[in-house]
Amino acid sequence: ALVVSQEERALELGVTGVPAFVYNDRLLLSGAQSPETIYLSLKQAFVRFGG
Repeated sequence: ALVVSQEERALELGVTGVPAFVYNDRLLLSGAQSPETIYLSLKQAFVRFGG
């Protein structure tokens, strides 16, 4: 039941593959990304949503 619930939530967020990064209950990144892209996206999310 928990896995089904998590899968349903992932689909609601627009996750269609892995890896997927979700921050503050919003889809941040989907798919393979460079370390720099991941870092910059997390930094931007931290500024926008707080930490």
